[in-house]
Amino acid sequence: MLAEERGIPISEETSKKAGDFSTMIVAEVTTDQGTLRAGGTMFGHEYLRLVLMDDYQLDAYLDGTMLIYRHRDVPGLIGLVGTVLGKNNINIAHMALGRETNQPGGDSVAVINLDSKPGQDVIDEILSNKDVTAVEIVQLPVAGAPLPWLGL
Repeated sequence: MLAEERGIPISEETSKKAGDFSTMIVAEVTTDQGTLRAGGTMFGHEYLRLVLMDDYQLDAYLDGTMLIYRHRDVPGLIGLVGTVLGKNNINIAHMALGRETNQPGGDSVAVINLDSKPGQDVIDEILSNKDVTAVEIVQLPVAGAPLPWLGL
């Protein structure tokens, strides 16, 4: 409804056949910088999950402060990111990984839920690793909080 009010084209597809999730919403956004596809679902009545990001399947919590980084799937990188966050007193609440067709060494994505938002210096330190290709911070309401875009 909000997208339609803003003139954003919406297409809807439904299916009666059972899949991995009883409900799943996939959004595809295209800008001059490229296209991003994300899929989400709900577990139970309140647990939102990010289960698809471009071609990567994962199971990430879709709430709070999320650090999303794209990287090569190489040994030691998860430890490096954890060390950078730890030395900056940023606690990891949850982490989910997705890699390209489950091939070791390929392109991957990680979604880390954090207890606090990292500063630009922390993001820059993570980005300084040659195997990290992008880092973004996404800030969403915490689990169970009212969703401000619904006016609740």
